[in-house]
Amino acid sequence: MNSKVWLITGASSGIGRAITEHVLSRGDIVVATMRKPSAIADLAATCGRDVLLPVELDVTNYAQAAAAFDRAKEAFGRIDVVVNNTGYGICGEFKAIPEEDARRLVDVNYWAPANITRQAIRFFREVNPAGAGGTVLQVTSGAGFVGVPIYSQYAASKHALEGLTEGIAGELDPAWNIKLCLVEPGQFDTNGPNVTLVLPVHPAYATSKSLPSHPMRADTVGVRFKGDAAKLARAVYDVVLSGDIPLRLPMGLDCVRLLKTKARALQETAESTEKWSVDMLREGVEGITEDDAIYQSVLAATH
Repeated sequence: MNSKVWLITGASSGIGRAITEHVLSRGDIVVATMRKPSAIADLAATCGRDVLLPVELDVTNYAQAAAAFDRAKEAFGRIDVVVNNTGYGICGEFKAIPEEDARRLVDVNYWAPANITRQAIRFFREVNPAGAGGTVLQVTSGAGFVGVPIYSQYAASKHALEGLTEGIAGELDPAWNIKLCLVEPGQFDTNGPNVTLVLPVHPAYATSKSLPSHPMRADTVGVRFKGDAAKLARAVYDVVLSGDIPLRLPMGLDCVRLLKTKARALQETAESTEKWSVDMLREGVEGITEDDAIYQSVLAATH
């Protein structure tokens, strides 16, 4: 058994479509899920159902999500890789975003992939052969570790998915052989800008052109990003094939630089504020050391 079975959400366009195409080109099998399977009719016309199984899935419909895993089991008997790719953005100042829109965004970007992750872990443990495990690729964003002006709610949803994934990674028994990986794209040429909900500038922010939100809007709305989604797909595939799967996989040098900048800022913050935490323990209580179980558990989950 050399080929892998991939279940990919949002496989009709963008990064999901790019990963689907590359996986198929390498001789692997794809359960391609999306709201409208007709969107990949061109691929289905050239690939047999023994290698490409289109499945209708609205990721916020948990019954459909469970059914997609059942379809994969019936067709192929196993799943090796699950790609949580579905998502979209909202562009607008925090004050401009209606709560109902923000809640819908979180449903798609956080709760839906959280449910898919639950389904994947169950499948890897209960359906795949014992110890075979599997890999979950969570497609987040550079906005998953850095808050971005006018994309605050989008960043919040991706931060939530990153925190969830780090926590789950620390819970899993190594014997299960289940890997989780945060795929964090920078700016890639996808359909993302076309499905982003762009709201008008809030009146409170309209008068001052010096605010960060104005250049951010100009740089991200209606533009074509420089990153090549097909190259991202190849890199992600090669990482999975290598078996050396990191918890965090920034994609694109822009995202790598952003992560490095964030890491330096966090280090500087920790060093400059440490003095305020020196005397925080109750009287008679010993200090926390690097051998502390909680400290070790959290440390392990972030590596």
